[in-house]
Amino acid sequence: MEGDDKQQQSIVEKEKTFVRRLLDIMAHFIAIFLVLFIMWHAVPGSSLFSWHPTLMVLGFCFFMLEAILIFSRSSSLIPAVPRATKVKYHWILQVLAALCAVGGFLAIFINKNQRNKPHFVSWHGCLGGIAVFMACFQACMGTGLLYPTLPIINKLKLSMMKKLHALSGTLIFMLSCLIVFLGFYSNWFVKNVGLYSLAWGVCAVCPVFFAATVNNQVAQAYLFKKS
Repeated sequence: MEGDDKQQQSIVEKEKTFVRRLLDIMAHFIAIFLVLFIMWHAVPGSSLFSWHPTLMVLGFCFFMLEAILIFSRSSSLIPAVPRATKVKYHWILQVLAALCAVGGFLAIFINKNQRNKPHFVSWHGCLGGIAVFMACFQACMGTGLLYPTLPIINKLKLSMMKKLHALSGTLIFMLSCLIVFLGFYSNWFVKNVGLYSLAWGVCAVCPVFFAATVNNQVAQAYLFKKS
């Protein structure tokens, strides 16, 4: 009976692992779907505003997501390459994410100036400004991990810096997912998709799924890591 129980537990664990890996892999396809869906409605280049949703979702829900997932054991697209190579691709993707975020921010900022509309009057706008600043700040702080011998940086413990970088990056990504979610309540998105329509619901689930995937990855790597 004990042997049967262990075998049953082993089967259950394998099933859980398979489902978890499947969900992790799905994150890549869901990210591509969301980016293409937003671009289809925004039609980048059709107006100055069109670059705001396009660049924001591209930066936060694709480049930043992929930069984090590259270290995942179950969803990395290059799991077999050396960690140094992953780090290289990570900071490249993070720089692209920061550039997209800044570009999206400038697009809506200039657009509102041209239309004489006030800035930061909604939670989406206020948190969005904070998220863009924090994303750029996090990218700059990552330089300390690339060059740990820099002044001041060399006085800090490298292992602690890595943990803080991962945890702060996770919080910034969570904030980014939140502002993307709040963006689905914007007048532009509701006008094009409809509030609480099927398409709206599918899009709303995407950033929640991304946040849960990244949170689980970082928690398993740092918070629940066995010593």
